[in-house]
Amino acid sequence: MGDIYLANGDGAMALAAYQEGLVIARKLTELDPANTEWQRDLSVSHNKIGDMHRANGDGAMALAAYQKGLAIRKRLTELDPTNTERQRDLSVSHNKIGDMRRANSDGAMALATYQKGLAIRKRLTELDPANTDWRRDLSVSFDRIGDIYLANGDDAKALAAYQEGLAIRKRLTELDPARVQWKTDLVVSYVRMADMETDKERQTGWFRQALEILRPLAAENRLSADRMGWIGLIERELDGVQPE
Repeated sequence: MGDIYLANGDGAMALAAYQEGLVIARKLTELDPANTEWQRDLSVSHNKIGDMHRANGDGAMALAAYQKGLAIRKRLTELDPTNTERQRDLSVSHNKIGDMRRANSDGAMALATYQKGLAIRKRLTELDPANTDWRRDLSVSFDRIGDIYLANGDDAKALAAYQEGLAIRKRLTELDPARVQWKTDLVVSYVRMADMETDKERQTGWFRQALEILRPLAAENRLSADRMGWIGLIERELDGVQPE
């Protein structure tokens, strides 16, 4: 029910539903602590509650919820280290906590946490290079780490991380050119590369590549409302850097 309330824009009811689900999930794990599926369900409940607190601007409550989910997921991966779903869950928790550390301006802790998630995702993609969802996860981790390096003033490391993410996203769009998610991810990488660029001509090239993806998708009505808004934002950026 929480997901339905959230989709309808009722955050308060969504949070209440998630909290009710948490109570149920906790009772089930108390009845059968060895049931790993129920343990995972409990971790998901903590994460959803964390997401709601984060959306409401309550960073401390969000972080506390994410940490509870992380603790469960660590135990689950220790019980079954070869379970790739559990490993991916753990990487998601690391990223969520990294996001909160970053929001709290704790760059060092954010970077360390993101790197834990990155290490897991690298291992997963090595185990199954054909799993495109895991490869996308890896590109997201590179972006987050790049953002931290950029905020810390380490442009060289930021650029290297963004380039890693860009390379993955190019391969994904080549594998499935019709998939909108892959294309919009690639747009994100192009814009990041443009933002890193000091040469106006090359910066213009990155922005144009982004628009070459977005405009046809918009014409086909395949973009969400927020992604439609990207076009105007990028066009304004492009107008500001066009070589004379």
